[in-house]
Amino acid sequence: MEVRKFWKNANVRLKVGIIITLFFLFLGFVVYYIPHANPFSYNTYPRRLGSSWTHPFGTTTMGQDVLWLLIEAIHNSLAIGLIVALIGTVVGVFVGLLAGFSGGGLDRALMVVTDTFVVIPSLPILILMTSLMRGSATVILMALVLAFFAWAWPSRQI
Repeated sequence: MEVRKFWKNANVRLKVGIIITLFFLFLGFVVYYIPHANPFSYNTYPRRLGSSWTHPFGTTTMGQDVLWLLIEAIHNSLAIGLIVALIGTVVGVFVGLLAGFSGGGLDRALMVVTDTFVVIPSLPILILMTSLMRGSATVILMALVLAFFAWAWPSRQI
């Protein structure tokens, strides 16, 4: 009953945001597991098809279905985000609690390291890493690189 009351009294923008978020979660974690052709294989479908019932977003010049490429990208983005958030929060809380409860020199040293990681931009480092690896960077590896820099903000908050 509480959910109905909340939904009835919720702001329209909040409702739209929840619906959009659930839609992308559904695409990334439910539709992704529906059996389909490998979106990265070439010439699976005819090239440069327009929108149709079988290919709602058409196909690429390489014969790939654009909808399944989009679903693959949504899944990878959500997976990276969840891994980074989990690792960054756990490490950040641990470092923040360690610095807060220890105090003194260890606190100052940990906060200097934390402040250093706060100002290092992680996106250029991720772009550099993926360009050096030439396509062999996996979702897990990209998430670990981003998580290496993501722990600093939760640590700073604690």
